[in-house]
Amino acid sequence: MESTWRSAARQDRSRRTERALARAAARLLAARPFEEIRVADLARAAGVSVGGFYRRFRDKRAVLHLADLGFIDDCRQALDEAFDDPALAEQPLAGVVRAYVRVMVGKFREHRLAILQVLRNADPADARVYRERAAAFNQHVHGRFRAAIALRAAEITHPDPEVAVNLAIFFASAAARDAIWRGSLAAYPVAIDDQRLIDEITRAFLAYLAS
Repeated sequence: MESTWRSAARQDRSRRTERALARAAARLLAARPFEEIRVADLARAAGVSVGGFYRRFRDKRAVLHLADLGFIDDCRQALDEAFDDPALAEQPLAGVVRAYVRVMVGKFREHRLAILQVLRNADPADARVYRERAAAFNQHVHGRFRAAIALRAAEITHPDPEVAVNLAIFFASAAARDAIWRGSLAAYPVAIDDQRLIDEITRAFLAYLAS
């Protein structure tokens, strides 16, 4: 399915070029509307030729795919670094949950403008590609998060821990997305910054696992 928007990168050089394009696409979409971005702008920002771009990618909408890849790769790297931190091994459940929520909220905020443009402009015909990409990301990241939580299972008092952990991850992710991407908190009589949002999502996550 990925081949519908690009040809596969078979060499290290091609993969490095794609990563440069992904970072450039995310920066451009955070700065101005998709409609105003030209392939020449992206190529120049990434240090590649326009011809080189079209040899690999189907059309200008590849900018959206590349930005999405950049967002996912950045989030995966940040969460892997958080889970690999030796200091986290000494933390109780609250520390593990806070580490996850802190990275999630921070990266959602950092990439908000680019991701909103991806959501707004993505070709419906490519919906399956985006879903599969997100599913692979969630499987990796949430798999690591579940494993870290499992090591602290004694702290969970919910009568159905497996269901509770998965629902807590769902609740936390959905709350962060709605609060940051959609600005849904504006509909409520509350105004909080991202640090307070991290605190409250962490508190709600832990309270649910202890219910």
